[in-house]
Amino acid sequence: MINREITYERDVNKSYMKIPAVMESSLDEKLMLRKAYQGIVPMEKCYVNGKGQYWYNISGKQALDAYCRVNAINQRFFETLILRICSQLEVLEWNLMDTASLVVDPELIFVNHSGEEISFILYPNTKGNFLDELQELIEYLLTKLNHSDKEGVHQAYRIYEMTLTEGYSISDLKQMILSVR
Repeated sequence: MINREITYERDVNKSYMKIPAVMESSLDEKLMLRKAYQGIVPMEKCYVNGKGQYWYNISGKQALDAYCRVNAINQRFFETLILRICSQLEVLEWNLMDTASLVVDPELIFVNHSGEEISFILYPNTKGNFLDELQELIEYLLTKLNHSDKEGVHQAYRIYEMTLTEGYSISDLKQMILSVR
């Protein structure tokens, strides 16, 4: 989780989410700034009054928590979100980046207005246990799930139960979802 002040700025053409930058530059930060990754919100590092900020271009997107306030999510959206997280982790690993830099906070995951496109942010030097943060996200999503679909709710709780299992892996989670689809 990011325990920093987050601000938003809009101009005529774009919307930005701004988060103070980490003090020391890292290889992960350099890789995040140098290359655009599919499914990742574009990020720039800007300096305001001598202090670094990461600016994320969130134009045309809304935070997952705002999306869930208006829409009850279904099993398909739930599973798609988890699979996209798994895919993003694979991309980070392939690029030799710390997987903890993928932020899975509902306020910092972005969805376009149709709910078809899900985007994540990267934040370098994030401390914490990614699997615990993923478990918290899934707990949050369970409260937003459309509970009229009994089979979908049952599958979502099976996924959640796996996150409670000691020693589970992201690939196990991905395999479980793909085996039911």
